[in-house]
Amino acid sequence: MHKIKDILQLHHDARLSNRAIAQVVNVGYGTVADDLKRTQQVGLVCLSQKLYLRIESAL
Repeated sequence: MHKIKDILQLHHDARLSNRAIAQVVNVGYGTVADDLKRTQQVGLVCLSQKLYLRIESAL
């Protein structure tokens, strides 16, 4: 679960490519692509974006 959080953060905040994320998190490229696809399908991407917006606005 921790790696999924890292993948989402690197994808949305750092705007890294899937291959770069795979190297940073030490997982396969396919794992990154699958995780991003699955989180988008279940709506976790929207949730994580809302949480980041709340944190930024609180600062």
